Amino acid sequence: MAAGQYANPACFLAPLPGINGTYQMPYMKKPAFQNHDLSLFKNWELSEHKKLQFRFSMYNFPNHPLPFFAGGDPGLSMNFVNGVPDEESMKNFGRPSLRKGRRLMQFAIKFQF
Repeated sequence: MAAGQYANPACFLAPLPGINGTYQMPYMKKPAFQNHDLSLFKNWELSEHKKLQFRFSMYNFPNHPLPFFAGGDPGLSMNFVNGVPDEESMKNFGRPSLRKGRRLMQFAIKFQF
């Protein structure tokens, strides 16, 4: 498989007549997953039984969108011409064309009594 390609197109084709196909693993793998979160907390003791906490959290703080496959994604389909997949669809097969993920930030104040 080429770099950035997550499905091996050779595993989904019929072998040539008179030749056994080669067994190629893995035939499909998932895109890499990264999840980096960051949280900051600050506590204040107002009295013996009363506390105040300020929270700041960021989810996916480097803001890296991740590649993924979804229904209807062109990276999971091959176009056939005369029973043979065309070169362009073989090159793009298994390459996700969609990305998702964004940075989320959250502020909170917690009062304990």
